Amino acid sequence: MAGEKKIEDQIKKHLKQRGAYFIKVHGNAYMKKGIPDILACYRGHFLGIEVKDIGKKPSEQQVIHIDNINIAGGTAFYTDNLQEVVNVLDRIDYEMDKW
Repeated sequence: MAGEKKIEDQIKKHLKQRGAYFIKVHGNAYMKKGIPDILACYRGHFLGIEVKDIGKKPSEQQVIHIDNINIAGGTAFYTDNLQEVVNVLDRIDYEMDKW
């Protein structure tokens, strides 16, 4: 868990540096299970980021939310490192700057 928290903190710091809006989701008994750890909006694009410790995989409920966000036109994924998030944000920058 300590590794996951460290990765999550790195991601939140990077999102803030890039000017993204984001919230850390703290699950509780009143929420649907599996909502991504971080919900963000970057340059008008909705992101759902499920943070995992190195080598860990998402639960079935997490996969369902990730799939549903992607189907709806957002971008959702699970990651165990900052670089994947940087790559996604860079891709959004590239697509937005093409216009």
